[in-house]
Amino acid sequence: MRVVRPLLFLSLPMALALSACTGAGTPDPSTGIDVGATASSSGPTATSSQAPSTAPSPTAEPALAWADGTAVEWGKPVSPQASTPKVAGTVAAVVPGSTPLPWGFAKDQVLSSQENPDSFDAGNNVFKNHPVLALGPRQLTTAKGTDGAEPGQVLGAAIDDHGVVWAQTPSAQAGFTPWTVYTSQPDGSAVKHILSSGDEHDVEFVPGHLVLTDDMAVFAVGSEADRQIVAAYRNADERVTVPAPGASDVWAAGGRDTVMWEQHEDGVTQIVKAVAAGDLAMSWSVVLSVAAETTGEEPSPLRLLAASGNVALVAQGETVAVVNLKTNSVREVSGVKASSLDPSAAEAGGGRVAVPVAGGSGKGTRVLSVAPDGAVQLLTFPATEGGIAVDADQVAVTTTAGKLTVLAIG
Repeated sequence: MRVVRPLLFLSLPMALALSACTGAGTPDPSTGIDVGATASSSGPTATSSQAPSTAPSPTAEPALAWADGTAVEWGKPVSPQASTPKVAGTVAAVVPGSTPLPWGFAKDQVLSSQENPDSFDAGNNVFKNHPVLALGPRQLTTAKGTDGAEPGQVLGAAIDDHGVVWAQTPSAQAGFTPWTVYTSQPDGSAVKHILSSGDEHDVEFVPGHLVLTDDMAVFAVGSEADRQIVAAYRNADERVTVPAPGASDVWAAGGRDTVMWEQHEDGVTQIVKAVAAGDLAMSWSVVLSVAAETTGEEPSPLRLLAASGNVALVAQGETVAVVNLKTNSVREVSGVKASSLDPSAAEAGGGRVAVPVAGGSGKGTRVLSVAPDGAVQLLTFPATEGGIAVDADQVAVTTTAGKLTVLAIG
């Protein structure tokens, strides 16, 4: 049993503002995206200190604001450019007969989790085999940890030069307890249990993202109302926990040790940037905020869809926008409605963000993506199942035929 220091709770300040602009264009009825939409105004991209290059449309929505409360001055809208990435190769399954699920890239190799095809016993609602983590064609580890963990499934995984981190559960339903987060060396050796649901009062793990900094693995736990961001040291039995009510996910963006998330509190939605490094503390700052009450099934007035490097994709109401975190500029994505996207399947990596289009068009899987240089693309992949993994110029998908396929983005 590890020695755990007291949890650190931070209270974040609020910033308010007044009105916002909305998208334009006639959407494709199968996707909700108008690929041919044209920017309706011209002029240079604006930052928070420049005069606006477009006049906001009248709306009842409150405006997006910077951390100091200054209303965002929107830059020139941008239209997504249609692109079909080329198949760059397939990755054979390490576990024969399995369907590899991609989690991320390590240079040009894909980190995937794989399960024995007859692992799940539906009659008893249990797994019979431990999942396997693989890097390209090489097995890293059988994900059974060091503490007698039961067979189960991988909830999230990530890799960098310092090692591999993954979360797994014996539960057949993702997002429920119990769960355990493990770390290992890049080659899969020296597996170590770094945190489990028992250490966090049996709160749920939010499946999907594990963000790695030099020192920490960062992820979200708890119900939406009681959501927390946990930063657990990879090589020490210590962690810091930050309340983040309403947070949907955590992302790596803005710097080597910087993470981002959205949160909802006291009628204000904020996108927060925090530094997870050094000692048991997380220095933080508000990036964007909007004041609005939401009730019932109403969509959040501000959502962080995905972030990586200096690029973030956000939604305010039905408006989707690209945020450049380096220049503090915000540009609407023309012809795209937030309701047409599936943020639960969003991914990011290598400075690229990608959010699948909800539903299907009969043309394969479509993804709205922003490249590291800010280029906005509507990518069409082969029909896929499961999640995706992205890097600066490539994406890994599992096709409906069960093939782990790498696509090169031009």
